[in-house]
Amino acid sequence: MCPPSLSVLVCARQLNDDCSLQRPCDHLKRLECNQGAGVTEGGGICRARSEGRTCEYNGRIYQHSENFQPNCKHQCTCIDGAVGCLPLCPQQLPLTGGNCLRHRLVNVPGQCCETFVCDGEKSKHQSVTFRQLVYLAGISSSERVQNKQHSLTSQPAWRALLEGQRFPQHRCTAQTTQWSECSKSCGLGVSTRVSNVNPECKLKKETRLCQIRGCSHTFYPKLK
Repeated sequence: MCPPSLSVLVCARQLNDDCSLQRPCDHLKRLECNQGAGVTEGGGICRARSEGRTCEYNGRIYQHSENFQPNCKHQCTCIDGAVGCLPLCPQQLPLTGGNCLRHRLVNVPGQCCETFVCDGEKSKHQSVTFRQLVYLAGISSSERVQNKQHSLTSQPAWRALLEGQRFPQHRCTAQTTQWSECSKSCGLGVSTRVSNVNPECKLKKETRLCQIRGCSHTFYPKLK
């Protein structure tokens, strides 16, 4: 021990070294003397200075800002008591088109990440109704009936769907009312109409915003 008023020069203790008041930890590396549950004269161990709460995940304790990998599919980080994880496996989507009707994820032996496999093939006659084709194409049924041999079959996007497609005899007749007058004479208002141009061929109320003119505060002088 040095006499009072005299400076003491010691080597700073490093990470996981024993420490005490006489053997301080290296504060330049943000280390502190961790004495466990309570302060004891025997000292402690140099640990990184904690700037946030620890996290408990699957029965294990992780320090603030500590990165860990609980399994082969996720990379996690402890942030002030909360655990955030990012997927390590690529975010795959099943390929569209082809002859596959349904896809499902399966485990591949020897690999961590799952992959998509085909779970069923498409039949020759597909379950696409005439009304759904009309709605997706964005034109009315009456126009489609008149031109189905020309415009519908001439669109490459629908040609594959139309092969082997049998159209029902009863077709939906488009019924659409005119848009109503705007609910407000100035500023934003609402206009409505009723239409059955939808996949269910049911009359539904449609709403849209409208504006005849902007509202302005105009004051006119009183007539004498």
